[in-house]
Amino acid sequence: PNQPERLAALAEIELLDAKPLDPGLADRFRSVLNQLKEQPHLPLQRICLQEPRRLLPGPWQKLLNELESCGVQISEPIAEQGRPDEIVILESEHTWPLAQAVASWLRQSPDAKGAALLCQQDTTQLDQALHGQGLPATGQGEMSSQLGILQLLPLVLENLWKPVRIERLMELLSVPLSPVPSFAARRLIRAIAKVPGLEGQKWKDALADIAKEKAGHLERDGKMTRDDANKEGSQFAQEIDQWLRVDRVEVDHEAPTALVIRAIDRLQAHLARLMDRYPMAMVAMGHCRDLRMILSDMQTIGKPLLDRIVDDVIGPGRSSGNLREAAPWGVIGDAAQLLGPVQTLIWWGFMDASSPTRHIWTEAERQWLSDQGVRLDPPSLARERERHHWLASLTRCKRLWLCRPLELDGEPVAMHPLWAEIEADPNLAGNARHLRASDWFTSERPEILGTPLGLVPPSPVSESGATAWKTFDASKLKGPEKLSPTSLGNLFGCSFKWLLEEFGIAASDVMDF
Repeated sequence: PNQPERLAALAEIELLDAKPLDPGLADRFRSVLNQLKEQPHLPLQRICLQEPRRLLPGPWQKLLNELESCGVQISEPIAEQGRPDEIVILESEHTWPLAQAVASWLRQSPDAKGAALLCQQDTTQLDQALHGQGLPATGQGEMSSQLGILQLLPLVLENLWKPVRIERLMELLSVPLSPVPSFAARRLIRAIAKVPGLEGQKWKDALADIAKEKAGHLERDGKMTRDDANKEGSQFAQEIDQWLRVDRVEVDHEAPTALVIRAIDRLQAHLARLMDRYPMAMVAMGHCRDLRMILSDMQTIGKPLLDRIVDDVIGPGRSSGNLREAAPWGVIGDAAQLLGPVQTLIWWGFMDASSPTRHIWTEAERQWLSDQGVRLDPPSLARERERHHWLASLTRCKRLWLCRPLELDGEPVAMHPLWAEIEADPNLAGNARHLRASDWFTSERPEILGTPLGLVPPSPVSESGATAWKTFDASKLKGPEKLSPTSLGNLFGCSFKWLLEEFGIAASDVMDF
């Protein structure tokens, strides 16, 4: 009685028999607890916790209680003593100087073998600096499914729907390893830029130019006669046209799965040609295979459902081109993974990157559930568990190096909450010192943690003069009586760009590079 409306709706859904649901994680967890209540004989003798039991989620505390009733000994961690002998926080307006400093120290210091890298920020620039020093990469780049070769499948499927999304089509043409070769993609991009669409004369002219250029390549190779080369070039342009001008389906209608499977098969054929040179093509092939298997029992499918399935199939991919490589130092992604003592802990990305705590349940819902005997974890429990591991990391290293960028993407970033804990402890604060990369890099002998880094200031480069000068008479420039919407937008949005266009100075086509 008197249960909140949302809980009543969830209970009603749970009792529906129309579509029985398979057991979820919580259901399987509950079945384990029920079996443990019978106190079976277990091959476990002892479990050593890495964090206090009170900080664990409620269901895990119940699990440990049931295991204890089965004779398993549960031991909690002993409070560790100790603190770093030296704490250095290196700050920089940009990430690149921090990456250079870390890479140089790892290359120069004899203590690098006893170090651990705690990476809580994207390591793409750090990996580049490590490779520049001849060192192994961490492979802790940000995760994204919409980069590189893994982007091909969603882009190809996006092209099955109408109205055509020109921006997504342009991405398919310009993405690395696109099914459309770069020389053909450049012509099609120029055609779309002039007349958006795939049915106009500009599009047809671009296809004709592609056929002609392909035929010229084949003929110059000496493998075909002119007639055969022209025939092959026309077929090549026709295949590209079929790639991009498919029988699209209205976005609010369901598409035949046969249409989707044909697109997947074409992409698989393209990926098969890349597998020898690009290992990630094998992963993309697996995505195509999994998606094809899911669709095999379906007759039609709508776009929202197809998008969700593709997201589940692809999952997170690695944006960094570097995988993790074997190194004499450790690499971890969270303070909770630092289980043993290390000589030096390098904290890459020492900033507050936490998101606001999510309050899933209202206070009224929490109170009602509590009255029914359902105890929910307080929202603060996760942050308390994080704080425990932050403080534990201070007791497990002799030297602590904190790398803090002051800005990311032009926005200032806040200091990591652990710094407040360090400043509040007189013993820790007394061993801490600040370094600014702008001052540190200009010193004659830059060193950090007692290790000279051997960085050499760059030699001054003589400035080269302009290759050509052109003088304009500004008095002859008069404002036009009429402006097109595009020109008017340039005038208000970027008056300098508008001025250059009036003088006849245009930017070169990026696809020419």
